[in-house]
Amino acid sequence: YDFMFRPRHSVRSIVGDVLAAAKLGSKNCAVMHMYDGGYINKAKLSAYLHAGESLIKRKGVSKILLLANKKIYDLAVREFPRIEWIHLDRALFDTLEFSSAQLDVLYQEAVLNLVKKCG
Repeated sequence: YDFMFRPRHSVRSIVGDVLAAAKLGSKNCAVMHMYDGGYINKAKLSAYLHAGESLIKRKGVSKILLLANKKIYDLAVREFPRIEWIHLDRALFDTLEFSSAQLDVLYQEAVLNLVKKCG
């Protein structure tokens, strides 16, 4: 567990860069999770947005941290450009010298940090 509790500078750097670039703040950000399940389209994404519409308006949300794969993120950016979509690409961690399991833990830690900044 040393890799998580005492992460290398390269890991802290990636997480810090993503947090800085996202400029997240609880006043204008929401978190949305979507699981692909093999099929996502504009209608499903629109339904998610519609379900959260009252919160989006009430809180003045302008950014959404989208916890989803790259395919869903690309669809969101293309179909709903009025929203600033934020996505942490798992590929950022692939250049680090850790095992797959360690990278998964580091990725989840980075996502958790983003969620805390947004929520």
